[in-house]
Amino acid sequence: MHVSFNEVIEFVGKGKIQDLMDSFYQAIGVANAVVDMAGNVVVQAGWQDICVKFHRKSIKTCTCCVENDDVLVQQMTKNEKYTVYHCANGLVKTAAPIFLHGEHVANIVTGQFFTKPPHLEFFHSQALELDFNPEDYIESIQKLPIISLQRSQSITELYMKLISTLMTHGLDKLSEQNNQLELNKINDELKQQLQSNMADLVRLEAREKKIIDASPVPKMLVNSQEKIVYLNPAFTKVFGYSAEDIPGLEAWFENAYMDIQYKRAVRDFWKLNLPLFLYGQKALSKLERTIQCKDGFQRDVLVDMAIIDQYKNEKVIMIVFIDVTDIHQANAIVKQKNQFLQSILEAEPECVMIIDHDNHLEEINPAGLSCFEVEDIAQIRNVGVLNFIEDNFKEDFKILSQKVYKGQSGVLEFSILGAKKTKRWLECHATPVKLNNKNESVFSMLAVSRDITERKHTELELSHRNHYLWLNNLILKKLGENLPMKVILDEMMTSIEDCHLGTYSSVLLVDKNNKYLIHGAAPSLPRDWVEKISRVPIGEGIGSCGTAAYRGEPVIVDDISTHPYWAAFREDALMNGLRACWSQPIKNSAGKVLGTFAIYLRHVAVPTAAQISLLEDYAQLAQLVIERSRLTEALLETQHLYQLIAHNSTDVIWVLELPSLRFSYVSPSVKYLRGWEAEEVMEHSIYRTFTPNMLAAMQEALKAHLKRLADGDKDARIGSIELEVLHKDGHAIPVETAFNMILNDKGEPIQIIGGSRDISERKATEAIIRNMAFYDRLTNLPNRRMLEDRLQQLISSCQRLHSRMAMLFIDLDKFKPVNDQYGHAAGDWLLKQVAQRMLSVLRKTDTVARVGGDEFVVLLPDAKIAEHALNIAEKIRLELEQPFVMKTGIILNISSSIGIVMYPEDADNSRDLLRFGDEAMYYAKKGGRNKIELFKNPAKEIIPNIVELMWHEEFMCGQSDIDAEHQKILKKASHLLQLSAQPDKCQTEAMDALDQLLDDVAHHFAHEEIILAQFDYKDLQHHVEQHVHLLEQAQLLKEQAERGEISSGGLIEYVISDVIVEHLRLMGADKKFFSLFSKTKINTLDV
Repeated sequence: MHVSFNEVIEFVGKGKIQDLMDSFYQAIGVANAVVDMAGNVVVQAGWQDICVKFHRKSIKTCTCCVENDDVLVQQMTKNEKYTVYHCANGLVKTAAPIFLHGEHVANIVTGQFFTKPPHLEFFHSQALELDFNPEDYIESIQKLPIISLQRSQSITELYMKLISTLMTHGLDKLSEQNNQLELNKINDELKQQLQSNMADLVRLEAREKKIIDASPVPKMLVNSQEKIVYLNPAFTKVFGYSAEDIPGLEAWFENAYMDIQYKRAVRDFWKLNLPLFLYGQKALSKLERTIQCKDGFQRDVLVDMAIIDQYKNEKVIMIVFIDVTDIHQANAIVKQKNQFLQSILEAEPECVMIIDHDNHLEEINPAGLSCFEVEDIAQIRNVGVLNFIEDNFKEDFKILSQKVYKGQSGVLEFSILGAKKTKRWLECHATPVKLNNKNESVFSMLAVSRDITERKHTELELSHRNHYLWLNNLILKKLGENLPMKVILDEMMTSIEDCHLGTYSSVLLVDKNNKYLIHGAAPSLPRDWVEKISRVPIGEGIGSCGTAAYRGEPVIVDDISTHPYWAAFREDALMNGLRACWSQPIKNSAGKVLGTFAIYLRHVAVPTAAQISLLEDYAQLAQLVIERSRLTEALLETQHLYQLIAHNSTDVIWVLELPSLRFSYVSPSVKYLRGWEAEEVMEHSIYRTFTPNMLAAMQEALKAHLKRLADGDKDARIGSIELEVLHKDGHAIPVETAFNMILNDKGEPIQIIGGSRDISERKATEAIIRNMAFYDRLTNLPNRRMLEDRLQQLISSCQRLHSRMAMLFIDLDKFKPVNDQYGHAAGDWLLKQVAQRMLSVLRKTDTVARVGGDEFVVLLPDAKIAEHALNIAEKIRLELEQPFVMKTGIILNISSSIGIVMYPEDADNSRDLLRFGDEAMYYAKKGGRNKIELFKNPAKEIIPNIVELMWHEEFMCGQSDIDAEHQKILKKASHLLQLSAQPDKCQTEAMDALDQLLDDVAHHFAHEEIILAQFDYKDLQHHVEQHVHLLEQAQLLKEQAERGEISSGGLIEYVISDVIVEHLRLMGADKKFFSLFSKTKINTLDV
């Protein structure tokens, strides 16, 4: 007879099978279950919380579990002896078939467990994703055993064999329940099988110990005598204690717990509960402890326990220490951050609220409570946030809320009425957030709201201000277009009325006699009313506008029907629907009333402060229109007048822009002055207007005036100057220019307005007058006045350059007989011819002047020695002794007596030069006429054979080398002078001495220049140029002496007096040398 699996279970007894499975679970630690072919759990032992409390309660994870079970069942139906399945939930299950007499009747299932240490971060993320409590979930995960696949297969097969054997024997016992012998035999076989299986379990325990040893979690085994029988390596690694350090719980307590009270509490706990734990009288539960490590570091641990029934033939308790120090530290940091965030939230000046999906207020900060005018969050919760929002915004807030609950952000401006009925405007920035322990698909709303009540109050004013700015720009544009004043004012009034709906605006203008207000602009006011106020008297109590113009201050009439100022106008005003009038006087920059600006309203109204301010601004705009329009009209009249003047003036009127120096206006009269059209001149550069010299003069004058202006001299704006401008054909035209500089607000010149007048005729007349004053009319030679001027200039030049000059004083011989015999006409002709002959032998740099009837003076600036002057005088004498033949054939014979005077040897001023020249001429005439005579100064005659040049302290310059060379050169010059003064000496000897002296001087000059360069002498270049000039002049005179053009005595005189003595005098006189050489003492130089 066929016996079913359930019948066998009933026969054997489900309780016995359950006890058997429980015992194996306690011994091995792996959960198990017997599942029949219909999928029903017959018995199970130790099924983990992870499955019961979590995975089977979540739809997603439960689905994974069901799929796991289905896979295991399918594998069993394929006659698989053993199968393993890694569940998507991260756990491992195994299964094996149970056969009764070859029939597959059930399955043995083991699990859940891990084959390697779990990745806790994965399960933590899984808990958050599935909305599990992370801490409880991780705690359940950590309870699961870690078993290798090999061991799990052994355990599963062991379960399968035990159940199969038990079931098989149960079936046999049921079939042969009366055959005791067979039953005993079966029991014996069962015992043998059990013994064999227990041996297998011992081997499995050894493997288990290896697994425990490899565990990274500290573990301790303690027996009933409180002896520590085992510590795994992780324990020693984490806490530092070895088995020798803590042989028993007492030693462990002594080392691990330093605080006496804490140690006593822990010891008492174990003393009381250890026996109860071992013998199952008290359930094991997790404990939290703080452990003192061997190195002194304290660790927070979570203590878990499990009973091991057989460990070396005794029951022990396994204590597992899970290090949670880092977790506690992290929690402390999180707590600190939460406190910090809470403090920020409390300090946040904006209203911050958290509203859940049901529009229930969960959190609000103090600023939010103040905003809603409540003291406690409950006051808002009782009525709901929505009830504080004004009706016209409630629907918008609902839409925003729905948007946020779907995960989108949003912004909304709305108004609320607080508990005390205060209206506030809020700008709400709403953001979706997820709160703890909530479904991940459901969002709450974080609403941060800023109080914008003040902004809303000013927005209306701002819109009015923006309109005012726009209107200001519009008016400036219209003014720039030079439109009539009434057109601009009408457009201004219309724009104001468009901005301030329900109002009328008007402008009344003060008449020329300052007695009445006349119509200016009122595009929208009724025509009857405009005519009524088109000539309103200015006076106290005459309407709003008449009174405002009289007082010069605003007049506000809020109710025309009752105000006394409107008694004369009330009936007409009310008939035209006017109930209020605000009037503001329009004043110019000097405070004079130009008119009034008024706003009319159809209802009684008192203006706000902002409206009064706007009234003043509109009046200022009207002032701008009135003043600019009137100014433009006056300017156009003035321009017309100026154009009339400019176009009909012979003077050229022009405007020059600064700093570009371009003409922006030139009057048409420039055509008559310069030959150019006015447009052409304005296109020209300033460089085409003036000659180069005049351009430089103009720029210098402009620079001087600008400097005076910069220094604060306002008179520098105006000036005049004489210049020369260029005609189109290229010739220069003298002009007299008067100018006025135009300044900007900063006092900087931006334009020059000027007028230029042709002064050619005046200049010609001045030239004639000047020529008559300075030139002889007969010979056209300089007269005595110009001679004295040029002589003084020449003396100044010689003093500056330390050079010489000569003057010839000429008197004509036998001139009086010519006048007496042939008349004054012949005498005049002769004087002209004399002038021309003298000019023919002179250079351009020389000057010949007529100083009397037949007396002439010649200035020779390049005559450095007397021989030069004698040569030129001789040429003049020879020219004048030649006969003069008149056109009539008459031959006139004259001659000349010439006196020569040298500067500065003979005289150092113009008076003495003229006097001494006249004396020399006198001696020439006295000596027989037609002669040349050098002026002889008795004080400068040299006594032969006793001449010697002496060294004076005034020659010293302060440098020893230079002074020594100066003394040496002076001695050689003295020797040369003595040779030249002795007639018996050979001329060649004197010239050789001169050559040696010049070589010494050149060597000294070069040495002197080196010394001065080493002292950084500032005037070194000028010093070198003087040296070169002196040596070149000496060389030139030497060459002239060799050609016989001058005497050797004259050459020697020049070298000694001008080259040597003058050089010594200058070096000694220039005190700069002393200060220069005193800086550093240098007595010798290698050159």
